[in-house]
Amino acid sequence: MSLFPDSECTTCVGGCACGPQERAIRRIARGDWPHGPMTPEQREWAACEADSAWEGASDYDSLILLDDKTLAESLFQAWWDYVRSNVL
Repeated sequence: MSLFPDSECTTCVGGCACGPQERAIRRIARGDWPHGPMTPEQREWAACEADSAWEGASDYDSLILLDDKTLAESLFQAWWDYVRSNVL
């Protein structure tokens, strides 16, 4: 079950493979999220997810203090960094 309401993907072309969390994070990072500010539970999830993806190289206490857009941008960057360092 997703912490985020499902919303239309506005970035994928020709079919979307993003899950609800990724769609939400993409839209929040762009400032295009129609559901208002993230809830405390969503913010906690995003900060924990970024901290985990950065494999402890970040500071959860600093991440949780970021505004929603910057937290979403940081999470997306953490996901990319994880893929680059562990998959590619």
